[in-house]
Amino acid sequence: MVTRSPAKSSGQCPCRRKVTARWNPLAALPTLVRARVEEWMRRRQGLDVLPVTLERRRLYILPTGAGVAFGMLLLLMLIAGLNYGNSLALFLTFSLAAFALVAMQQCHRNLLGIAVISASAPAVFARSTGAVHLTLANPAPLARARERCLGRTFRRGDTVGGSTPRQQNNLQ
Repeated sequence: MVTRSPAKSSGQCPCRRKVTARWNPLAALPTLVRARVEEWMRRRQGLDVLPVTLERRRLYILPTGAGVAFGMLLLLMLIAGLNYGNSLALFLTFSLAAFALVAMQQCHRNLLGIAVISASAPAVFARSTGAVHLTLANPAPLARARERCLGRTFRRGDTVGGSTPRQQNNLQ
């Protein structure tokens, strides 16, 4: 009785076996960069123990996808305005850039000095809507934008409770 090797019995040549993933020297780069950024942030701002007061070193204004697209659009408008020597296009580009910078500065000013008293998130199932419950306090004497919009005056040390729902992904 003749026994065959597993490669011959399956009808495949041993040289055509599935090739394992090749070694990629850049595969660990995102993990390494994330670890370095987290280490830098911990050295810069310390541990996050509640209550946390949002100071200048803790506020980062990062663009969303729409913000990156807006920045690319501004760059494209700048290049087109410079290429054609169109001063109206340059005026529009710099005006939109100035509005974006003012909005970022107002966002930073509005969040500066807010204290996060508590944060909780109830357990949810995968692909379901989740919520994060935050309790914020305004220890600074200046008024915040939302307080002015609501028409309610908050005194120093008042707390505001609320929740921010996570957007639901409709992947059906």
